Amino acid sequence: MKKIFTLISSAIFGISALNAQVFQEDFQNGIPANFVLIRNHNQTPAANVSFVSSAWVSRDNIVATGNKAACSTSWFAPAGTADDWMIIPGITLTSSNYLVWRALAPDATYNDGYEVKLSTTNGVTIQDFNIDLFSIAGENSNGWTTRSADLSAYAGQTVSIAFRNNSNDKFLLYVDDIRVVQVTVNDLIGIGSSIKKYNATGNQISVQGTLENNGLPVTSMTLNYKVGSSPVVSQNLSGLNIGAFQSYNFTHSTPINASTAGTYTVKIWASNLNGGSDAVTSNDTITANYFVGNGSQRVSLSEMFSSATCAPCASWNQNVYTPAFEDNNFNKDGSNRIALKFQVPIPTAGDPSRNADSDARRTYYNVNAAPTMILDGSELNYSGATWAAVATEYDAAVAQSVSEPAFATIVGSATATVTPAGKLNVQITGNVQNKVDFFANKSLTLHLVVASQAYTYSASPNGDTEYHHVARKMLPSPTGTAINNPAVNTNIPFNESYEFTVGSVAQGNFNLWDDKIEVVAFLQDPTDNYIVQAGLLPVTLISNVSELPSIVKGMNLYPNPASESANLTFNLSENADVNVSLINALGQTVYVSESNNFATGQNIITLPINNLSKGIYFVNVNVNGERATRKLIIE
Repeated sequence: MKKIFTLISSAIFGISALNAQVFQEDFQNGIPANFVLIRNHNQTPAANVSFVSSAWVSRDNIVATGNKAACSTSWFAPAGTADDWMIIPGITLTSSNYLVWRALAPDATYNDGYEVKLSTTNGVTIQDFNIDLFSIAGENSNGWTTRSADLSAYAGQTVSIAFRNNSNDKFLLYVDDIRVVQVTVNDLIGIGSSIKKYNATGNQISVQGTLENNGLPVTSMTLNYKVGSSPVVSQNLSGLNIGAFQSYNFTHSTPINASTAGTYTVKIWASNLNGGSDAVTSNDTITANYFVGNGSQRVSLSEMFSSATCAPCASWNQNVYTPAFEDNNFNKDGSNRIALKFQVPIPTAGDPSRNADSDARRTYYNVNAAPTMILDGSELNYSGATWAAVATEYDAAVAQSVSEPAFATIVGSATATVTPAGKLNVQITGNVQNKVDFFANKSLTLHLVVASQAYTYSASPNGDTEYHHVARKMLPSPTGTAINNPAVNTNIPFNESYEFTVGSVAQGNFNLWDDKIEVVAFLQDPTDNYIVQAGLLPVTLISNVSELPSIVKGMNLYPNPASESANLTFNLSENADVNVSLINALGQTVYVSESNNFATGQNIITLPINNLSKGIYFVNVNVNGERATRKLIIE
């Protein structure tokens, strides 16, 4: 899919004060007048990228509002190959210089590649550039990537540097924060850790993370970590090749043994760089927290952002997600997998199920492409080259999620009652329980989502007519309900309701396609978007309070409200087998009568309710396989 790119987050890009800066350009004032731009082709940019009016342009809002970067495109109509040059002349080099820049190709499927070339004649024409500094077939699409090239061989010379987009029918390429820096010291920065936050007792926790070299190339170092007051665990590494301003993803050879429940802090750092010390010690250490405990069964949550206007979405749905949801979704017993879809206006508006709540959820995750899959709060990135490979990757990711422990539970149910006016009144009740003290000092967010089980949209522009698990309303709102500082093993109740119009679904409204709904609850940590736990709440549909089985001529439940006992009376036109079950507001069956043969005429069944808690219950009556439901209030 080709993204309509609007906003992407970025890590702070910095150069150590110990490294002298020879040249810099951040494009905040546009592309400088002395830069030479050459569009060496006659291609016309596609309509969606028509803003790229020359070989390279300055574009705003790339990192955040007010941030600019240089941008080129290879998406042409008709399709073709780019040959777009951005030449920086007149850079006089000193000793130990490195060229450093950041780049981004925002679409993982159509990621532009490019070259960086050098001219020792300070040239400004294509023919002047005969030295290759860097080349990549497709730039990283998962956030800005820092790149560098060694210029030390050209010390004392005045050179020109060129960035050339040479991609064929891709999307967009962004380049920002171009610098030439003199590097003379060792400086390895701790960027972040990917240590799992929540771990079952007895697990081996892999110590993983990322370092960035802000100094001379690193060929050897010692990788260290320390948990609390425990001894330092070290690993000596040699034969490395971490270039200046390059990232290094590490996995320590000794994992953490999660033998005892509790909350822990681990510190990770590198030392003994190239046999010497780090010149800047203030940026060395990565600090991360994790929890160890005995968890409960985890339920994974897949949130897919899709659109009926998105051509690739049809292929992804038909080849990956729809089969997976049908084979593994929460409707199958024991799967522990939940799927939700949010319809969004990508690449254009027009999907009838798109509304303000789906827009808000898209904004929450900063989703800029369709389809996008968020699993348990993190976006999935695929490497598979075929649909089968991608489907396998998705299934493996969900299986891994389900296998991990959860440290909260969600219990509840929903009732959906058709009103006399034909609307559907949905009431949701239940409770959340925090099982561990890791969340006790946090503010979590509970989200309740009413979704359509399935519907057919025959007018879909992309030809994908079958839609499943599509969110219609988030309750009480897309921001959810804050659960502040939840005490361990304490039930935190929730109670929400909403009256839906059934039918006439159109972009912008919350109407239901029909009365076949699903209710999904999930608990999220807003600090890192991690889905702590999810759950599908059982839904009791009261299709019509006056509806009766065909051989029943009258049915009455009295007294109602009741306290000691309640009587169900019914008039049969012929003999029939009748049994009754009583369901509480959490969807739990609290009483089932034996199936007995009742004679023609008036009959009565007395329900034993004196030991039941106060609240709303549902009396389900089965008459020869035909069903009716009545609401009973016990007070």
